[in-house]
Amino acid sequence: MAIVRRRGLKNISIRLDHSGAIRLNLPWFVPKVTGLAFVKQRQNWIEQQLATKVMWADGQEISDVKLNILRTDKSSSSWSENAGNLVVSIPAAYDQTKKQQAINKTLVDYLRAKTKEMIFPKVLALAEQHGRQVNQLSTKKFRSRWGSCDHKGNITLSLYLPTLPEDLWTYVICHELAHLEQLNHSPKFWQAVARMYPDYKAARKRLKDHSPGTYIG
Repeated sequence: MAIVRRRGLKNISIRLDHSGAIRLNLPWFVPKVTGLAFVKQRQNWIEQQLATKVMWADGQEISDVKLNILRTDKSSSSWSENAGNLVVSIPAAYDQTKKQQAINKTLVDYLRAKTKEMIFPKVLALAEQHGRQVNQLSTKKFRSRWGSCDHKGNITLSLYLPTLPEDLWTYVICHELAHLEQLNHSPKFWQAVARMYPDYKAARKRLKDHSPGTYIG
């Protein structure tokens, strides 16, 4: 278990990475013994979370491509696409835990690249089509939402968007572009969404069946 201390933290929290490794986040003023007691209290929750973890293996699908894990003599991990396969290369010396961590990190890198390659151009194209001005585009590991927009016209998208069907990530784009006109969820906001994505109600309902970063990150 890794213990991370940060001055900006106000509360104790636990994070499990894809391999099941535990990270205990502690505010700088909280004693280690208090943090360990917190972990013990959350043991049932930790076991439930571990039960839902997916172990990456050949043939699994992510973002409409099949995963192909390749062990190499290189010292770092990388990814490449080839004929519908996502090839993730990892050092052959890694044990199972390091292997899963390396695959997970590489998949995050892959999704970030796909977001910039596939989704950013669509954002800019739709913005131009509907007369919206985007100040800046970026990605982030959002786990509770698919995107955000601020009053400066900056749009931040979840790097997990490529795991969604294209029609749903298009809806997310339109949702955030509508915030450039209405920075709220008022009736006028939904009217703005409808002008760009008329069937938004069905898409919004379907989107509830998906969660950002369920298996990755």
